Amino acid sequence: MPQNRMLYCGAPGRCSENTLVAPADQPNAVRCCTTDKSLGWPDKCISSRTPIVYGESNVPGCYNDKTFSEAVVICTAAGARLCNGDELVDRCTRGTGCGFNKVLSWGCSADSLSCQVDAECCNGNCVGGTCTAVGGPVTGSPAKSPTASPVTDSPTKSPVASPVTGSPTTTPTGNPSKQPSTSPINPTNVPVGSPSKAPSTKPVSSASPSTSPSDQPSKVPTSIPSSAPTSKALVIAGNNGSPVEAFPLAECQGDCDNDGDCQGELLCYQRTGTEQVPGCTGLGVSAKDYCASRSDTSLLFLRGDNGSPGANFPLGLCEGDCDSNSDCQGTLICKQRTEVEEVLGCNGEGASGEDYCRYPVLELVGNNGWSGSDFPLRDCEGDCDNDSECAGSLRCFARDGTEAVPGCDGAGNSATDYCAVKSATDLWIVGDEGLPAGAFPLGVCEGDCDSNFDCEGTLICEQRGGVELVPGCSGLGTSAKDYCRYPSLTYAGNNNSPVENFPLSVCEGDCDNDGDCESLLQCFQRTAFEPVPGCLGA
Repeated sequence: MPQNRMLYCGAPGRCSENTLVAPADQPNAVRCCTTDKSLGWPDKCISSRTPIVYGESNVPGCYNDKTFSEAVVICTAAGARLCNGDELVDRCTRGTGCGFNKVLSWGCSADSLSCQVDAECCNGNCVGGTCTAVGGPVTGSPAKSPTASPVTDSPTKSPVASPVTGSPTTTPTGNPSKQPSTSPINPTNVPVGSPSKAPSTKPVSSASPSTSPSDQPSKVPTSIPSSAPTSKALVIAGNNGSPVEAFPLAECQGDCDNDGDCQGELLCYQRTGTEQVPGCTGLGVSAKDYCASRSDTSLLFLRGDNGSPGANFPLGLCEGDCDSNSDCQGTLICKQRTEVEEVLGCNGEGASGEDYCRYPVLELVGNNGWSGSDFPLRDCEGDCDNDSECAGSLRCFARDGTEAVPGCDGAGNSATDYCAVKSATDLWIVGDEGLPAGAFPLGVCEGDCDSNFDCEGTLICEQRGGVELVPGCSGLGTSAKDYCRYPSLTYAGNNNSPVENFPLSVCEGDCDNDGDCESLLQCFQRTAFEPVPGCLGA
């Protein structure tokens, strides 16, 4: 048996190398796969597979010091097989215990699967890009039965019945080859000497436009509008609510004092001079304010100055003009500018010299308590190991790579954890595979869970392959990470039927009394669609 086999990272990007050719007698981790659902293993693959592939690290027991042949025996004894490289790269065994996401484990491809080198194949034999049984044929598909006659290198001695000539015959055949054509004859490229007496039924179109305009303009508008939208010019339509018929003001009209002076969803763009108003043309009247659209909330937008109008302060994300962080909402900070410097997380140049509120940028200021003067860490600062290393009510956001941290900008240092503000419904990574132990069991909208056992109380683990929405939680979270959530209301039966569904589990109905519910659960009586505590849906 060849001496080398393949090692694969259980969670690509989290090991020193994603793949490695290693001696088969080297001790490494064991992770197994199967298509047998009866083993009760989880479906963790990121991509959809047919048949479904189930992966496990605890088979039972964790093995991180086994040779390749020992790994094969362990998986076979569990009623499964070693995962192949494609399955491991697809993270089919991620988060299945043993802490193997960050270590290399054995993997191999069975016969008939594609390969590039011998080490990828379970039998160590890659032939023509396919794993092939040792001693098997080199051809991709051998013949099932021998040929009846040998194949000779010489041509047959008997000529064909009718030779094929290279030149056409010099005399026509007695009979035409087929019936005459019923299709019309294509027109000639040269006009006939006399014009037809009947007018054509279709207009003649020229390749080039006429050089002279038509005597009569078209009465029908074009069906296709011009590709570029027409911007509106800034115009003063009124002031202080007068004239009454001009208010509320339309887009690019002024002078507004607040958003209430503008139509619909338009906002009052506050100016101190002749700053450009988004979506409008011209400079308008200096220091006059105009109604504008802000469909893109990341667009730099002036909402006030020096705390006025008071209703617009503190300012939101990408809003200005701020003078200090105290002018900004929550943990937003004021980006000071002298001209049109970039404001991270926001679009557009904004008004030159005006300052805007933005998210803080991820910053590594210490680790494991160094430097001590920087702990506890502030918003968007790292590296934290738990919530106690964050100031006040900030939470430690755990990362495997460069996942986005809620309320912060930038990628930061890979696999570094940062303190941030968490709302009750934010999807939030606090740990993985039971670590840190103090973070488990996980609360609502927290991850990464592997099963319901990782979640508090009656919460359930929402399994994801990408960034699917988690009911009851906000945001997309980290791709392929799983989060705890409240279960959804489910109708399972009524009046003790069907019998096998009773007693009812959490968030299941229809119950008539507490006796219809599992131990410690109570029947929540409703007359309509009242919300049920700890459950989602109506």
